[in-house]
Amino acid sequence: MHTAARTLIATAALVMGVGAHAGEQAPLNVYFGDLHLHTVYSNDAYALGLTERTPDGSYRYAKGEPAATRNGGTVRIDTPLDFLAVTDHAEFLGALHAIGAPDSEYADTQIGRILRTPDRGEETGGFFSSSRALAYMAFLRATRSGQIPPGLAVPERERTVWRSTVEDADAHYEPGTFTTFAAYEWSSMLQRAPDRRGRGNMHRNVIFEGTDNLPDPFSAVDSRHPEDLWAYLERQRMRGVDVLAIPHNSNMSDGLMFPDTDSFGEPVDDDYAARRTWNEPLVEVTQQKGTSETHPLLSPNDEFAGFELFTELMTTNTQGQVPGSYVREAYRNGIAREASDGFNPFQFGLVGATDFHNAITSVGEDPTRVNPLPPETRKDPRLWGGLPRQAFSTAGLTAVWAQENTREALFAAFRRRETYATTGPRLRVQFFGGFSYAAELQDDPDWASQARAGGVPMGGTLEGGL
Repeated sequence: MHTAARTLIATAALVMGVGAHAGEQAPLNVYFGDLHLHTVYSNDAYALGLTERTPDGSYRYAKGEPAATRNGGTVRIDTPLDFLAVTDHAEFLGALHAIGAPDSEYADTQIGRILRTPDRGEETGGFFSSSRALAYMAFLRATRSGQIPPGLAVPERERTVWRSTVEDADAHYEPGTFTTFAAYEWSSMLQRAPDRRGRGNMHRNVIFEGTDNLPDPFSAVDSRHPEDLWAYLERQRMRGVDVLAIPHNSNMSDGLMFPDTDSFGEPVDDDYAARRTWNEPLVEVTQQKGTSETHPLLSPNDEFAGFELFTELMTTNTQGQVPGSYVREAYRNGIAREASDGFNPFQFGLVGATDFHNAITSVGEDPTRVNPLPPETRKDPRLWGGLPRQAFSTAGLTAVWAQENTREALFAAFRRRETYATTGPRLRVQFFGGFSYAAELQDDPDWASQARAGGVPMGGTLEGGL
């Protein structure tokens, strides 16, 4: 057991790149939270009718308050979270919620009229409201065609919703007890080739360290290219606003998340590697839409490689390309690129999240049985674009080793990648890597501090050699 543990410690550190270095002060605790959650301000969440909660309600639930469900019940998280980021889609933030409001000034727009048509429950395909379903379909058609209908793109309204989101984060921030982050989701989809049916998921969650002097969100309406998002992040850091992006659902990227070329088709080079490493130090490896670690085609000798896979492209439900879509292969390719070309574009730590669209974070099997959907629609595959609800997972959480539960300490841990993803129980896991650990270290009560002093933690750079 002890020998195996030492081997795993070294391996876990070796696959990472820049980050923590030997001798840094040891973190005191591990904190668990969610960096990917949607509220009624996300247009898809509003359309599905899964929630009427705003970020305020999400934070209250995460801190232990009960939350009402659409089927008349209540749910309460068994163990409150330590931190939470609400990440509503930046694209037309809060639009459908505003258009559907009873006193909306956009009531007489195309989408406004659809939202006010009488509901026909038998035609909703599992949506709570046929009017919301039809409005969302009109919304998707309009955004994909580039023909934005009146009332949908209102920058000042989006700015107001964003400010409200930030204010809710500040209102619930309790340093040392519960940490909140101002955040949003950049929801880009890219097509692998002109004749390719469907688009690959390129989504990133954008997490700000603080809430002072924040810019307006940069959305996929501004650009669908990750490199343009990085430029936005870099501009904010030049203004003194630290921020990072976390890619998610590489399993649905159609091979575009971990590529040999950038999103413009140019070969990946050392500049690309440096920018990606700094702007995206973490990758979300598990959530409700599957696990992005590996695939049986990439790891045929791993009996767990098929665990909680979700391989369909959301836009078409066709199978996505496997190479370029999974974390373990990206690590391997990055190490090979370092050996051959002197740079590694895939140096990142791992996090887990929910991506739930009902504004509450519940990751255990039992809480998910308190389903906000009516019983007759829970197994209706039409609700999920032709996929049965059972295809979705119960999701995960992010664990962070940090000195205290504050924005500054947790964000610093994100930067040095001292994180891991977990599902189910909140397991406390700590890995270190070094070349000269004494055999008796494993039995020392102060082993963690000594291991850190003589090596590096998860996410760190193991320099030198035997």
